[in-house]
Amino acid sequence: MVRKEVKASSSDANKLKKNKRTSVAVMVLTPLLVLALCLSIMTLVSYKKFIELQGYAAIAFNENAHLKNPSEDNKYRNADALPMKGLTKVTVPDSDKKTEQHEIIYPYYGDKYAELTVKNDKAGIDKEPVYWGDSDDLLAKGVVQSNYSAYIGATGRVVLAAHNHTYFRYLPNILVGDQVILKTDYGKFTYEVTETKVLPDTDTSLLYYDVTADPPVDDLILYTCWNNGYMGLSDQRLYVICKVVSKEYKN
Repeated sequence: MVRKEVKASSSDANKLKKNKRTSVAVMVLTPLLVLALCLSIMTLVSYKKFIELQGYAAIAFNENAHLKNPSEDNKYRNADALPMKGLTKVTVPDSDKKTEQHEIIYPYYGDKYAELTVKNDKAGIDKEPVYWGDSDDLLAKGVVQSNYSAYIGATGRVVLAAHNHTYFRYLPNILVGDQVILKTDYGKFTYEVTETKVLPDTDTSLLYYDVTADPPVDDLILYTCWNNGYMGLSDQRLYVICKVVSKEYKN
């Protein structure tokens, strides 16, 4: 009986030691595994952000840099599609119907062809990409332009939109008098905020304009869903109405 008890005690002691070793290993390895997982996630997020900002950095540190070739990131366009350039007659701002002719590079659907900046830090809009077209996949990438509105730089109404939980999240912070700038490969176009409105989504009067108006309509509309300052879907829209201040063309 004594020998059996000794054997049992020895076996229990061995199991206890083994359990202790296992517990120590778990205590040591668990934090290391959690740390490795966190580092992996941070690395993936940082790399994704780096890729997104890489293009903007080239423009930010090189005033002569051009926007990325639109065909490189446009599933709607053939990579070998030629640029569409043309002269257009434009009305000179603050003039008595004076017109000039300038070159505009017309975008293909899905092209990123401009950058939008609002000179108000609280608006959170700084060199945001502008795409020609307003499909859901383009809305996920940046600010979109309705293809029934005027080309940037041409005479008419330019209409830009974005989600209120992404690129236009802080649009409600915009103020009357703020300067709004659109830059393209063919020019720089400056506007000034004159008014903001909240309208039901059924009222689309500001999205269209009379092309035969005299004097001609020449302005910019920014709009997004309005949820009383909160993010998400809504049956109301916030509109920011801007008048043109200057147009600077390269050709």
